[in-house]
Amino acid sequence: MEARCEGSYIGRWRQDCCCRGSPARKAVPIRLPQRSRLTAESLDLDSLHGFYQAPALCVWTDETAALLQATLAKLGDDGLDPEQYHATALTNRANPVNSDAAQERDLLATDAALAYARTMASGRVDVASLSDQIDFPHPLFDPVEPLRLALGHGDLTTWLAQLPPPDPQYAALKGALAHYRTLAAWQPVPPPGGKAIDPGMQDPVIPALKQRLVIEGELAAVDAGG
Repeated sequence: MEARCEGSYIGRWRQDCCCRGSPARKAVPIRLPQRSRLTAESLDLDSLHGFYQAPALCVWTDETAALLQATLAKLGDDGLDPEQYHATALTNRANPVNSDAAQERDLLATDAALAYARTMASGRVDVASLSDQIDFPHPLFDPVEPLRLALGHGDLTTWLAQLPPPDPQYAALKGALAHYRTLAAWQPVPPPGGKAIDPGMQDPVIPALKQRLVIEGELAAVDAGG
């Protein structure tokens, strides 16, 4: 393996990547699964078969796997469930002790990275499945080669950072999600006893209602004093 790898950049990359985290310090070949599940985790077999080229070897190091895990741990900020991207399964395989564990981590990490990239490009849900009145264009995006290059050039951090949409509206949505999550701990404002509150009326519920509206951004604080 060493003699065969010496002649090519990608060969040296594969050898170096596959050695780290493996007690034997040797390149670990990948046995691509034939079923779409690895223990309790679902896998995208088509993507995995497209990513791993012959000879199929492990491509994730302890360092790159940790970078991916750190990104996955923050997916809740985007309204996503990290478990749909193998977060716990990868944590449990953070330090593979044998070739079988190294293969499992590699398959899960690749599957998670590709799925995350596609989610950031096109969304988690196909909006057309929600209604036949929705017809948004779907950009053509295949993250297989970009991920392969990012790992090969040691530039995974930059690749992961570029995946979220740069649109300011996306950042605003994330901010709104974080804001409303802080409101979830607030007690609901008690109803005013089934009667309407007309302008100028006094009611014990009004101060709590004004405070809630200020917190939600629906009422300016200066207007809540009266």
